[in-house]
Amino acid sequence: MPDGDYLAWRAGGKWRKVANLLKAGASSTEVEDAMVAAIADSIRASGGVPQLAEVAESVRLAAVQDSHEALVQIPMQSRAGVMGRLLDEVAPALASSMQERMNLVSPDTATEALAERLLERVAGAGLDHMLPTLIADGYYTMAQLRDLFTSLSKSPPMAALRDRFIRHPTGEGLRAPDRRSPTKPLEELLRTGLDDL
Repeated sequence: MPDGDYLAWRAGGKWRKVANLLKAGASSTEVEDAMVAAIADSIRASGGVPQLAEVAESVRLAAVQDSHEALVQIPMQSRAGVMGRLLDEVAPALASSMQERMNLVSPDTATEALAERLLERVAGAGLDHMLPTLIADGYYTMAQLRDLFTSLSKSPPMAALRDRFIRHPTGEGLRAPDRRSPTKPLEELLRTGLDDL
């Protein structure tokens, strides 16, 4: 199944809002907030990843053992739906990169790293639906979208969502962080009439 088809079942309102904000040239704050809300909605709708901590521990052990056989032994979650398939992609890659960098991490750090990679993968799957329109219609270049995606993955709302996802791996009760209101510069506020605020 191509990447773009993973979240076809949920390319609904929240992801359309992200696409519309990108087309309108909205601020990065608004786009980040909408994207994080769409990711949280997708995880909730798919049932999340109840076995997140167990898979993270398997990833950590595979990285510690430093062998190809250990990577193969990471439990596959393919029967667990969309999130399981995304997890199947992310977990072995994370263990492999941890082996290469010789990162010996704690179970909590492994869970954080796996959750972060999984959220980035969900965001990537959601953006896959928008790429043809955003690039073909001239709204963005591929380099601009890559920079946007990089800044999103390092944004404070994404880090807050990662922490919330670790606490709610099934998706039940998972909410995106509160929206941040973009503040206008003081000079602009002083020159704006009250009716326009």
